[in-house]
Amino acid sequence: MRKGRDLLGLPVLKSVSGERLGEILDLVYAPGEQLITGFVIDKGNWLRPPRQVLSSSVKRVEAEAVKTEEPQVAELDNFDCLVSSLHGKKVQTVGGKLLGSVQDVVLDDLCSRVTGLEISDGFISDLVSGRAIVPRPDIITQSDHTVIVEDKLEEIWQNHS
Repeated sequence: MRKGRDLLGLPVLKSVSGERLGEILDLVYAPGEQLITGFVIDKGNWLRPPRQVLSSSVKRVEAEAVKTEEPQVAELDNFDCLVSSLHGKKVQTVGGKLLGSVQDVVLDDLCSRVTGLEISDGFISDLVSGRAIVPRPDIITQSDHTVIVEDKLEEIWQNHS
């Protein structure tokens, strides 16, 4: 189980030549499908937008680097789809019970799909019980400030805390 923060700072390299394209600054995702669609490698500036390496061109994600054979680099045009935009969003059940806030995403082994959200209920709770993981199937929707999850997680969350 990898988390989004595990990829931050990793270099993105061309597999054959070893040429460094940049380092991962953020992850780009498609919220409805929870797919990782790219890796931001350049912040850009006021003259040009940030750039991303599309995940479809990534050959493999290793502990030390992300490798690509024929990198597809594109401009980033939707900042709402950055994994960093999830950080700090409130997580609540359909019934309105606040469970905590999003701290990170949990990724599949290929780092191509978000399989869950890591949730914090505060520093003390994190130390005592650890952070909880909300599985992807239990995530109903998300808005600008809130992630809505199934009501059944309220009971699981109480047992976790």
